Amino acid sequence: MSASNKPDHQPGVPCDAPLNSDGQSSRQPETWREAYEIPVEPAREVIVLGAGMAGVGAALAAARAGRRVLLIEQGFLPGGQATAGLVVHYLPICDGCGRKVTGGIAEELLLLAARAARGTVPAEWAEPNPKKGLGARYQTHYSPAEYMLALDRVLAEAGVEILYGTKFSRAVIHDGRVQAVVLEEANYRRALYPAAAFVDATGEAALMAAAGAPTVWGLNRPGMWTLVVDPGETRFGHGAWPGVRVQAMGRAPTGTDESEGAADAGPIDNIRKLTDFVLASRQLMRQPAHSQKHIVAVPSWPDVRKMRRIEGEYTLQPGDVGRSFPDSIGLISDWRRNGQVYEVPFRCLYSPRLSNVLAAGRCAATAGDAWEVARCIPQAVLTGQAAGTAAAMLAATRTTLSALKPEELQSRLVAAGVIMHHPSQP
Repeated sequence: MSASNKPDHQPGVPCDAPLNSDGQSSRQPETWREAYEIPVEPAREVIVLGAGMAGVGAALAAARAGRRVLLIEQGFLPGGQATAGLVVHYLPICDGCGRKVTGGIAEELLLLAARAARGTVPAEWAEPNPKKGLGARYQTHYSPAEYMLALDRVLAEAGVEILYGTKFSRAVIHDGRVQAVVLEEANYRRALYPAAAFVDATGEAALMAAAGAPTVWGLNRPGMWTLVVDPGETRFGHGAWPGVRVQAMGRAPTGTDESEGAADAGPIDNIRKLTDFVLASRQLMRQPAHSQKHIVAVPSWPDVRKMRRIEGEYTLQPGDVGRSFPDSIGLISDWRRNGQVYEVPFRCLYSPRLSNVLAAGRCAATAGDAWEVARCIPQAVLTGQAAGTAAAMLAATRTTLSALKPEELQSRLVAAGVIMHHPSQP
């Protein structure tokens, strides 16, 4: 189907309607309906929307399962908050009691940060079979720029096709199945991309919401991560910047449940609120407490922690700590409290309204303090790996989520290194 340069403007304002001095029609409507002809791209098997850590995990899992995968990112870096957001802390994948609880791609990408991005892993966890009690937790810090390059490499090695500068626009749906998505390719064009299965790793459940799945908005506090140096250590020009360190601003107290009413920004459910959030976060850099440092890098992605998530077949609750689920897709730990571990049910990754779309990362169905845990880097990678593996299964069999057997998904995840149940469970 060829593209048409001239849109067909339908009921609203006619094309020749007079405009006033502000560029508005003198008969200004509330809506303007447009119809376009756009090109249709060749079908992929799996399309992953969002190249944050959840999307990276999903794309790697689906590609390694042998599927043709297209990864879509509206920015220009993989990793999301972990790179563009300057969040240089890969949180623990252990329970704080000496047991690793999150494996698979989440562990692989932690080690990638440590080995390829100037990070370090505590010595106790560097051993093949670590023997620990209450010691250092299994985590790392890293260089965000070098981590971005490392993620580029592993995605290329897996054969993942990537489009940067491309934003999801709308979905084509028939009988509860998403058949294709319309993508805005930066300043170039709009195009229709069909696929057999989709993963929504947008961080705001954009595809799920557009396709009619019920969603919930979260609350946020302004905040950001920056790289700073002491004034006496700064050498501009072609010299290096010794003593660069990361500094987090705003957001305290970390981990406050939105039900406690501690969030200042409210739901960020439109672009004006998102812009205000970004500007309020930048204003933090002008506060006296931070004015004595030279800021040498600021994030290119806003530090929005809980945007919008789905209402899944099941929604993980704070009270589910320690509970086991027969359809578990793996374990995630609370980095703030030793021994607090959740099993994540597969039912958290999809809506009963849609038969071939999965959610990952912040989009998954988690509520309250469980959402605060599930939104972070290793937890997002775990749900991404599960969603990508399930999407690959749907694409291979051309089936629906209702026909997918959780035990088969679990078997594939365990084979890929995922730890499925609590240590006390079989």
